[in-house]
Amino acid sequence: MKRKAIEKIEPAKTRKKGHIATVQTLDDIAIINVFNDKVLAVRYCINCKTGEHEYWTEKNGWKKGKLITAIEGNWYEWVWMKHDYKYPKIASEEDRKRLLDITQDKYCANDVWSRIDHMEYSYDYDIRQTAEHNRRAKINNFMIKAPKLPKDADEWFFEKTTGEDYMFKEKGTENFSCTNCGESFDRSELTPIHQGKKKATHNDMVRCPSCGKLVQVKTRTDHITAPP
Repeated sequence: MKRKAIEKIEPAKTRKKGHIATVQTLDDIAIINVFNDKVLAVRYCINCKTGEHEYWTEKNGWKKGKLITAIEGNWYEWVWMKHDYKYPKIASEEDRKRLLDITQDKYCANDVWSRIDHMEYSYDYDIRQTAEHNRRAKINNFMIKAPKLPKDADEWFFEKTTGEDYMFKEKGTENFSCTNCGESFDRSELTPIHQGKKKATHNDMVRCPSCGKLVQVKTRTDHITAPP
């Protein structure tokens, strides 16, 4: 949007009271000046070739948004069945013709507001589609860099997440057996690798005092089922 160039154009005023709009143009851009009782409320601009649309208010400056948002403030408070009463009245027949001319070859033959609404929808839809395409492309580019899973993915996952061997608690005792070497140990002989823990509990990782292998302590089960 040619903001600086638009700002240099003095808004065309109106002598009429009420909700009135005057129309100006800059190349392919339609500039709609909306007045409330002869006081400028908002300048809405739309590029009739691309559909890009923004509006300007003295309080907030430039913002991206639809015409109805520029006029009403919050589109969700706008009652669709009464939309004809929300649009401003165009100040003159010359302004209406100017708006019809710059939005020509669009939709809705004589309804300039519907033409603008359709251009806004098409532009916003294209922006959303482009954003979604870029999002997916970013994810795909990231996933391409990820290493491929091994052929034995199930076994690999099982080994990496739960450990290949275990220290099972013997029921009714404080003794544990290592599945790697078969030796048995009292709980007091097992030291968790996590700093600060003195007593081995369920799912803690310890080193077998006999074979030295890193194994997972199991106090609540006496077996592990391997994946098929």
